[in-house]
Amino acid sequence: MKMQHSFFLSLASSLKTIEFTISLKMPGSTMKMCTSCRQHIRVACKMWKLCGAQQPMKKNLAKAKQKANGQWAIKLKAGGNSGKLVDAARILIHKFEMAGFHPVFFWGYGKSNTVSCDMLCGMEAVEDKEKESILSLKELYESLLKAIIARERK
Repeated sequence: MKMQHSFFLSLASSLKTIEFTISLKMPGSTMKMCTSCRQHIRVACKMWKLCGAQQPMKKNLAKAKQKANGQWAIKLKAGGNSGKLVDAARILIHKFEMAGFHPVFFWGYGKSNTVSCDMLCGMEAVEDKEKESILSLKELYESLLKAIIARERK
């Protein structure tokens, strides 16, 4: 009887191991392997506590960033399609609003001696204080952009 009991225990433990291994490879898994120590960790871990290794960002995000390289920007500017980029930002701001966030998006560019800035805001400014605050944020971003462009031109 004792041998039968130990057989079932070992069978149960091996089934748990198989189940855990399968869950690592299944879509929607909440576990992944640490890149440095190869331990099983949760997918939400940005830094593993035991070995202190930073975990890489999502693969799809890295691929999307790689797609948007310098050649993409040159084609965008040459085709005069920067409006499409602004429209995509408007859609993204709308999605943030629907999710319950309050986004503010600034962008700007520098020409010969001037800097041009604009912003998209998820909220509508109704009162004077709100309008003044948004205007001061835009002016602050413009001064920051002027400093950055001046540093880049040196």
